[in-house]
Amino acid sequence: MKLRFSSLLFAMAGAGLAVGACGPQVDQATSTGTGAGGACPSPSVLCAGKCVDTTRDPANCGACGNQCAYCQAGSCVCPTLATPCGSECVDTTTDPANCGTCGHYCQGLTCQASLCTPVELASGQGFASFIAVDATSVYWTNTVTVTKVALDGGSPVVLAPGQKGALGIAVDATHVYWTNYGDGTVLKAPLAGGAPTTLASAQSMPRSIAVDATHVYWTNHGDGTVMKVGLAGGTPTMLGSSSGSAVGLALDATSVYWTAFDSGAVMKVGLAGGTPTMLASAQKGPWGIAVDAKRAYWTDQNGSTVKSVGLAGGTPVELAVDQSLPYDLAVDATSLYWTVEHDGTVMKLALPAGTPTVIANGQNNPFGIAVDATWVYWVNNGDGTVMRVAK
Repeated sequence: MKLRFSSLLFAMAGAGLAVGACGPQVDQATSTGTGAGGACPSPSVLCAGKCVDTTRDPANCGACGNQCAYCQAGSCVCPTLATPCGSECVDTTTDPANCGTCGHYCQGLTCQASLCTPVELASGQGFASFIAVDATSVYWTNTVTVTKVALDGGSPVVLAPGQKGALGIAVDATHVYWTNYGDGTVLKAPLAGGAPTTLASAQSMPRSIAVDATHVYWTNHGDGTVMKVGLAGGTPTMLGSSSGSAVGLALDATSVYWTAFDSGAVMKVGLAGGTPTMLASAQKGPWGIAVDAKRAYWTDQNGSTVKSVGLAGGTPVELAVDQSLPYDLAVDATSLYWTVEHDGTVMKLALPAGTPTVIANGQNNPFGIAVDATWVYWVNNGDGTVMRVAK
């Protein structure tokens, strides 16, 4: 005997089975089909007491509770030119909360062509070369001055005028430190301004500089040496040397790292000196260098690459290729950043070995670079601007 559907529902209700708006319900979240136990009609499933079609329900897409803007065949999808970010479909070419990729926030600025808009902090800074940052200010050299500006921009303050080839720069809690490539001096000045103090003289084209709690360290481009002196000055100590010019410099708690452009070497030596360790050899033109807890990173200018190697040495790894004159680097806990002079770009790569991405383009010979928790900062040597962009 055939039962009408209404009679079947009445019989099931009399048997103690629950009946819902989409048909008979059972106490399971992914029940399909119309088997003997009674279930939501296929392709519906039971979600929070209701039968839903998880193949097209945006509140339960593919599974109960999986929300999205559009649901197709059980997957969150978005219209053409939109990208699913969480439960929303966004245009990552213009969305400042998801600029270029989901979650990339432009810090209140606009997003254009998938890039956060850079901010100009200062202009008219001549041949701006290198940059440093602390909790309140950005500092840079431009061969003839050492200058600072507030993190959000404003009126630049010259800390040291009349310099002779001011180049490398570093800061600590009380002072700014720099090298004068032209007259072979290493100097410091108070962050609030005041007369510079010469820490070392008669150096051979001093270039990059770093500072820790007790000493100032620098490379001498002219004779390939790596030097240090106490924060108050005194007699400099040679920590190591390399064949040809010593260029980039980086520091961690135990060692000084540097690049030797002419000899193609990446080196390190202990903070107290000793026998230098060759981390990488036969590079085509190592220039800028940065280190984190695990690896050393450098730009290889003549090889148009960015590379890394373990802190004890080993086989170098190519992180980026086809970089047209990569220059300086900075690193944080999650990413590596660098400038590319001829391309006019600022780049980012998620560590340990992500895909290189452009975070700023159209720059005029970007040189030195620095980062803090939120921003990437750099100087454009070609037009004398000081810039920042959201990480």
